[in-house]
Amino acid sequence: MPDYISFQVYGILCAQLVITSLIAFPFVYGKDDWAMDFVNDYVWVLWLSMAVMFATLIVLVCVPAASQKVPINYILLFIFTASMGLMIGFIGVYYDTEAVLIAAGSTAAAVFVLTLFAFFVKTDFTGYGPFALVLLMVLVFMGLVMIFLPTNRYLQIVYGSIGALVFSIYLVIDTQMIVGGKNRKVQLGVDQYITGALMLYMDIINLFLFVLTIVGAAR
Repeated sequence: MPDYISFQVYGILCAQLVITSLIAFPFVYGKDDWAMDFVNDYVWVLWLSMAVMFATLIVLVCVPAASQKVPINYILLFIFTASMGLMIGFIGVYYDTEAVLIAAGSTAAAVFVLTLFAFFVKTDFTGYGPFALVLLMVLVFMGLVMIFLPTNRYLQIVYGSIGALVFSIYLVIDTQMIVGGKNRKVQLGVDQYITGALMLYMDIINLFLFVLTIVGAAR
């Protein structure tokens, strides 16, 4: 992927993270005032936002024309991002503000280090997709099992740590796919800038949520 497309991907990603923060953090800061009542009284808003989020994600991933044609690709991405921000706001209400800030700061630091690693390491990780997928399936299975188990903070820390590891690996793989290079087995095309931004955004958001799980369980 040419440099100017990579810059475009990261520009879109930054805009997504700003939008997500603007939507989510008022819930976190207002949990002792209005947010908790809103979350409890309007649970349907959460389910609606999740439905919209998954619907737009499916369209962006499964319909190439939708992710490559302007302005529909930006509109769908904005709807997806806003829905994700609302969902994170609903989740953040149940955590201490300090825990959310610690998780956000830790995630930002991890993303910075992992991005530099992906940029400058000579090893090509783009072919490790199947390995990462296996880890992801293990993570999903573990999450399903935990639904039926009593809440255990140590198990949550282990689960959060595995999740953080999985999406750290995905972040490295996806970064190399976007940046490209002569020794990369898999690269995104020049018209897949929305796909690239979406991949990185999902990696970062999931990494944040799993770090938040660790921080919340450890407090």
